[in-house]
Amino acid sequence: MYSAKGQTVDLVGHSMGGLIIRAALAGYAKGDPTWPDTLYVEDVVTLGTPHKAAWLGA
Repeated sequence: MYSAKGQTVDLVGHSMGGLIIRAALAGYAKGDPTWPDTLYVEDVVTLGTPHKAAWLGA
């Protein structure tokens, strides 16, 4: 919603939310059509996200 209007967002995710953020950013970077074609993300903070155990976006 915000990226479509040219506004940047800050994202905060806890646990699985952090994995979803990671997957969205990786999907966007790879040009995956299942994610939005425009994402304006300025900052990301994840808390309690199991990044070492995550294979998404690797």
